[in-house]
Amino acid sequence: MFFKSVGAVGFSYGPVEVIEDAVPGHFDLFIEELRHKVTTRILAHMHAREGGVASALMVGQRRAIVEDDQQAMRDARLAHMLAISGLHIGLFSGVVFFFARFVLVALPGMALKYPVKKIAAVLAIFAGVFYMLIAGMTIPTQRAMMMTGIVFLAIILDRSPLSLRLVAFAALVVLLFSPESLLSASFQMSFSAVAGLIAFYSAIQGWWRAQYSQAGIFRRAALYVLGVVMTTVIATLATAPFALFHFQKLAVYAVAGNILAMPVLSFAVMPLSVIAYALMPLGLEGFVLGLMDMAIGLILQIAHFVADLQYAVLRIPLMPVSALICFTGGFVLLILLRGWLRSVSLVFLITALLFILNVKKPFMLISSDFNLLAYQDQAEQLYVSSRKANRFKRGIWEASLGLDEDQAVLLPKEGEFGDGGEDIRCAELGCRFERGGHKIAYLRETYGFLEECAWADVILMPEPAPSKCEDVRVIDRFDVYYRGAHALYDEGERLRIKSVNYKRGKRPWVAAR
Repeated sequence: MFFKSVGAVGFSYGPVEVIEDAVPGHFDLFIEELRHKVTTRILAHMHAREGGVASALMVGQRRAIVEDDQQAMRDARLAHMLAISGLHIGLFSGVVFFFARFVLVALPGMALKYPVKKIAAVLAIFAGVFYMLIAGMTIPTQRAMMMTGIVFLAIILDRSPLSLRLVAFAALVVLLFSPESLLSASFQMSFSAVAGLIAFYSAIQGWWRAQYSQAGIFRRAALYVLGVVMTTVIATLATAPFALFHFQKLAVYAVAGNILAMPVLSFAVMPLSVIAYALMPLGLEGFVLGLMDMAIGLILQIAHFVADLQYAVLRIPLMPVSALICFTGGFVLLILLRGWLRSVSLVFLITALLFILNVKKPFMLISSDFNLLAYQDQAEQLYVSSRKANRFKRGIWEASLGLDEDQAVLLPKEGEFGDGGEDIRCAELGCRFERGGHKIAYLRETYGFLEECAWADVILMPEPAPSKCEDVRVIDRFDVYYRGAHALYDEGERLRIKSVNYKRGKRPWVAAR
């Protein structure tokens, strides 16, 4: 929000009052109206589920996508199809490039007099810019257009279009204008994927070219499948550390999902979207959008099939930053160094794995409004104080602990114990937890505060503490208000308590309380 220049968010009970109409003819207004018209045309000619995906692919509007479809796309490692990035810009511009070059070559004498390849590259750049504008001009889209534009510019200047210098130049330009994007999942995953793919295909370029030069139609088809497999494997390996760090899960069957779905996107959906754009001014897009409806439906079927396979998703607890830094260092050394020096990268990669294996997870979490408390016993069963309040936070906590969605259960009722034994005892007013010799009391009300002062080492309560408690750490509503959410760690003889402010420090985007 800080970097988007948003100071606050809220809602209104009453209707919106228009203070001043937008200036007619303003470029931004023209683009937004165009996006709205395109979305209306799409939804008019397609089914709701397929139309939501088509809106995401053509104008960058993802709100109409069904949540079940989004989750299936994520679990099948096909979610990259829904976010307009280098894949879509490249396919969209590539369709225009190859079609324009085909038409120009087909014209008598055109290829003999004019550089048709360079003319097609110019037209592809304009097509990419149009697609970027109508897709919403997000940071990933701008980054993708810049890299795609450099590729076509290299074609115009008779230079090699793909190199690690291109990746480095694009990254520097993005960081010059948006330095905060360095810490985003979008920046890290897109550049790691592109860098890994360029490094890999540069290494096998000679062999790959030799295979294609002697190939017939069946061998070319086999090489295409092999290319999709290798591209998916390399992109998955290159982005896996960042996906695990940001989302704590990895799609196991990513290769299978992409082998089945990528040809549909590449040879059906994206070419049909280019044709649909060309026909929309004439009002003739209905038949093309109908074909796209069937193609997107096939992609959704593939996504659900792959996502429903057993062990489709690998989940791990929240990865420490130190592990991500080691992974990144090892990855950079692997693609930059040559010969035996590449073995140095193994030191960084093994160190990262050791950090992951030795990560220390909190056993208790408290939300910043104290409406939700979570406790994970030694059998790794997660208990929560409520399954209705703060569902989004509960989902984040489950993911960060390496658990499946909705795996948390309510704290035991009065007189019942947790699955891990007698480490949880609950009554009407709250619960008592015993972990590694540490005694923790959770009070829903202020009644019984003095009694818990005599028993507990730590008292947690969503209400303000009525009095002081000697030699007992009390975390109440004021503590979470001033310091944010809290986490408790069992470190043997010591009980470590961390707060959000402990991690985020004092920065311009941290609210002063």
